[in-house]
Amino acid sequence: MSVSLWLAVVVLAWGGWALWLVQSFHPLSPHRTTTLVGLFIAGLAIAVWQDMPANVNRWLASNDHVMPVVLLVATVLVIVVLRRRRWPLRLVSWQAVALLLVGFVSLTERWHNPSFQGLGNITSCVAEAQRWLPGTLADLPTDLLPNAFLFAPVGLGLALMGLPWTRILGYIMAASVTIELYQALFTTRVCAPRDVVCNLAGAALGALTVRFLVQAATSTRPVPDERSHSDRPTSDDVAMR
Repeated sequence: MSVSLWLAVVVLAWGGWALWLVQSFHPLSPHRTTTLVGLFIAGLAIAVWQDMPANVNRWLASNDHVMPVVLLVATVLVIVVLRRRRWPLRLVSWQAVALLLVGFVSLTERWHNPSFQGLGNITSCVAEAQRWLPGTLADLPTDLLPNAFLFAPVGLGLALMGLPWTRILGYIMAASVTIELYQALFTTRVCAPRDVVCNLAGAALGALTVRFLVQAATSTRPVPDERSHSDRPTSDDVAMR
């Protein structure tokens, strides 16, 4: 299976799962469902056209055998904690898989097992201007958009949990900064503050999707009759008219 076809299957599977998850909490109209499916297909087409599959394949080509085990253990702990909070299993499984994917793509070392790289990498991460802003337009499809797409499912899940915006963005900020510090200290990967911005943008996009759907479902829901039974005309009232 080619990388492009593999990415197409993954994105469509994520899109279908996301639609089912949101539909289970906030039923959508056929029109909005069709619109969201179209957006997923459009995003997939743009990703494949801009050669994003090659970048995803580079991300996943890891020789790190320690971190995947750590991430699996952490995922199990997330499932246990969220289930104890009485969250539905469909939402818990979504968050667990989303976090596992984030950890595997962001924390694993591509070329060798993690080792301490020294504090100088943190200085370079903050001091170099090109790590704050994209150098060329080519960085958009190969680096910035993948980081945003990676955190969109996490933001969607946090919004379905009903968390306020401040907590959603706070959690994503803390996780992103931790990831960048780990990359700087223990891997040969590039630490970049712009990745934190992209992660926040992706999580906000996922959360905005949920908030938009909730607002749309609420606005189209029929307003119940709030009059009490005593306020409604009785048969005697009707006869006297």
